[in-house]
Amino acid sequence: MPLKPELSHVLNTPLRKRSCTSQAYHSPWPRFLDARKDTMTGGHIPMTLLLQGKLAEAESAAYAGIAAATERQAWETAACLLSLLASVALVQGALAKVERYALDATAMSEKAAAPWAACGALQARLSAMALQGHWQAAQNTLHRLHNPAMGRAGLGAVPVYRLLLRAYQSQALGESIRPLATSLLKAQTSAPEWLGPLCGLVELGEASLLSELTHAPAKQLAQALACGIVMSPGWVFLIPRQLGIAATLRGDWDQAEAYFQQAIEVATAAQATPELGRTYLAYARLLRIQPDTRHDPRIAALLDTARGLFKALGMAPFVAAG
Repeated sequence: MPLKPELSHVLNTPLRKRSCTSQAYHSPWPRFLDARKDTMTGGHIPMTLLLQGKLAEAESAAYAGIAAATERQAWETAACLLSLLASVALVQGALAKVERYALDATAMSEKAAAPWAACGALQARLSAMALQGHWQAAQNTLHRLHNPAMGRAGLGAVPVYRLLLRAYQSQALGESIRPLATSLLKAQTSAPEWLGPLCGLVELGEASLLSELTHAPAKQLAQALACGIVMSPGWVFLIPRQLGIAATLRGDWDQAEAYFQQAIEVATAAQATPELGRTYLAYARLLRIQPDTRHDPRIAALLDTARGLFKALGMAPFVAAG
């Protein structure tokens, strides 16, 4: 969606090119951005392309991989690639396609007796249901994910996503988040599947107004972003938006604004409409807490554009947010 004229002045900071600097030299994330080759597609592996926000390339590589895997009857590989397509559809707001890919990935994983291969697709479906306010369907999906066969990252994400569902419904979280955060950070590895739960911890920190809860996840996410990783797989979050939320909570308004501007540019380039709307909303909240009434027209423009996106996408829980 093109930016409204009244929003043009909001984006006054160019997207800074990021590289794996010395700050992130010891980060585990760069290994996923190596120019590795996929034996089925002959190009960059689809997961790497997704992490970088190169969605059209990720989609093409995944389709080519699925065709090759189907010919070889490599059903587990096909299920993994269908899961990736579910993430791509989620990023772009094609929420009905997420459902289709999740069903296909689940069928393939059952054919391969490899339930973990559909984990990413089920996480994408869980997010799609949450974004639309389909709470019972979301709970049913979460129940399917609560299975040791989903792997350590898949199972570790479940308590985070369970609390996120409560937060999205403005419900009391009902338990201490700190032990959950400590446990998840200890279990976390360098696998990209942990990016979603790390982003989820940031949102839980925002929901509970616990700035300190976001410090460790934000550090990990900043290292990932410095290496060119802009989004998570599965339950997809835009990493610059999460870092903007963390910066807002700790009162670093300038850095928060820079992250939100970067998030808007990344989301616009990738046509990541759900995350674009959520970034506008987060940006408006940042401006609202600042004691400067000159921000009022910008706040109104951001909220108006966010709500337009939410209505178009059927994201009912977010339409009234502000």
